[in-house]
Amino acid sequence: MKQRTFEKLHRSLWEQSEELVEGGGIADPLNLPSLHRRLCHSLSLARSRGYAPSLVQRLHHLANRSHARFYGTPGEAQAVLRTWISSEFPCRVRSMWPFLLASLVAFLGPALIAGIAVHLNPSLSDSIMGPGATDHLKSMFAPGSERIGRQGTENDLQMFGFYIWNNVSILFRTMATGVFLGVPSLLAIGFNGTHLGTAFSVMFDSPENRAPFFAFVATHSALELTAIVVGGAASLRLGWAILRSGRRSRMDSFRQASVQSLPVMGGASLMMAGAAFLEAFWSANATIEPTVRIGVGICLWALVLGYFALAGRFRAA
Repeated sequence: MKQRTFEKLHRSLWEQSEELVEGGGIADPLNLPSLHRRLCHSLSLARSRGYAPSLVQRLHHLANRSHARFYGTPGEAQAVLRTWISSEFPCRVRSMWPFLLASLVAFLGPALIAGIAVHLNPSLSDSIMGPGATDHLKSMFAPGSERIGRQGTENDLQMFGFYIWNNVSILFRTMATGVFLGVPSLLAIGFNGTHLGTAFSVMFDSPENRAPFFAFVATHSALELTAIVVGGAASLRLGWAILRSGRRSRMDSFRQASVQSLPVMGGASLMMAGAAFLEAFWSANATIEPTVRIGVGICLWALVLGYFALAGRFRAA
């Protein structure tokens, strides 16, 4: 086939492709996969038939831009992140519901047991949290304190860095232990739940410390506690993949589960970072009325639960 005939035959394809990669035409973006495939075929034919270098160069440049548009470019990173946060992350978490349920039970079960036990026998708090831990906890939430939840001279920014390091490291340690069939992950989740239940019981039974403590934890706990449960579910998903690999090898099963679990752990890490920000700059701010912080906390809990229950359902359908 002569080059002139080839150009007449494929001109409309090239024009549509240019419209899509330029972003200024009226071509339907849903046609991009088909156009990209046909464009690559045109480039292959032009090269194999020895057409003019100018034509080959034009098609090569157009195919590269079409490829970048199809698979994403740095300029589209914000849109990809928005899509991930708005729909893909909650959908992926819901798809792991058996592990999410197991993580929730492993967290809340010890928390409730420890909380009830300490409420009935307050002396157990030091046995669980360590000698003197109860007095230390109460001193951090003494009424009238200018630095709620802290003891020391650290400023908000320093505490923000500490909270990120501490919270995210807990997540990734939990994730790393998933390779041991998820057993250490369950123990870590239960350990955190036990300490949380103990602290809540101690503060609830202390009238002078109750309001400062619950005003402090109300807001950031919505992101932090949910992230612990979600991260635990991702870790258990890895452990289950190794335990029940089916017909695949354990390594292949683990690799496939990692594709599902690692992005979920990344989303949980973002939640932990958000919790660290709130804990450093909002929760510890004694100038904000406790009722305001508790009210904001209730609203944020409703938003977080609604997000994981509903976000992305319409898009998935």
